[in-house]
Amino acid sequence: MRVAAVVLGSLLAWPAAADADIAVSSDRTAANVSAHHGQLVWSRIGANGRARLVRRVAGVVEDVPVAAKHGLFDPDTGTSKGGHQVIVYTRCAGLSGVGCDVWMYNEATRREHRVRGAATKRCSEFAPSVWIRAVAFARSGPGDCPGLYVVRRNHVRRLDRRVPSQTDIRGSRVAYLYTPAGDPSRTSVRLRSFSGGKSRRVVSGLAGERESYRVTSPVLEGRHVYWLQEDRVRHEFFGGRGVTKRPGRLEFTRRTFPGRVTSIAVGDGNLFYANGGGVYAAANPGFAARG
Repeated sequence: MRVAAVVLGSLLAWPAAADADIAVSSDRTAANVSAHHGQLVWSRIGANGRARLVRRVAGVVEDVPVAAKHGLFDPDTGTSKGGHQVIVYTRCAGLSGVGCDVWMYNEATRREHRVRGAATKRCSEFAPSVWIRAVAFARSGPGDCPGLYVVRRNHVRRLDRRVPSQTDIRGSRVAYLYTPAGDPSRTSVRLRSFSGGKSRRVVSGLAGERESYRVTSPVLEGRHVYWLQEDRVRHEFFGGRGVTKRPGRLEFTRRTFPGRVTSIAVGDGNLFYANGGGVYAAANPGFAARG
């Protein structure tokens, strides 16, 4: 969106304020952070090169008791109807990126299982997110497989024919990241409601001679959809957000984040990020409209 290019011009003078940020984990392999109701989860790489799923609850960091896997976990954390922590993530057939299914870990049973409706033989399912009884996910494969889906009470519904690379679900809305085939610079964050209608584009990356921005890591929290934005010319990272219910002015953090940020999470009024140096809670990100 061209409005993004105009707004972002004023970010160039904003400072990175890392000194006051709080380190949640100093594990340099930490990636794909997710937050919900005081819970943080992420993926890390063990000494054997396989990924482990990690969680932090009440200040305690521990590995989740599920099998390690090749390739990073892509977790999203939430709570079940009974109030127990659940985490959804993808398992694939090796490193091929095909034959993937959505799995769920439930703290009530301390076991993992495939998510019914999001684990099929013909299609490949990935990029999951969870909200109580609903799981949103992407599906690829032959025929009518491709698209954005949601499964609730064992009923599967396709919401969009676009295949997302990331999703987040809250209430009756799904935010998702769409990357056109062959053009990774033109990512966009979109919103889709269960109630019908078409998806709405909230913000897009852009690529030009002097400016290049990429958006990733969509997060729904409260009345906003958040995302991570990368200035690919100046190699800077910051956060953005927009209102979910209607189009409106975009807001951006008053500061950039240090390091090469790979993901963000928002929960309980805090913004977290993983940047190749660990997982951090950002101090006073200060969202504001600019332009």
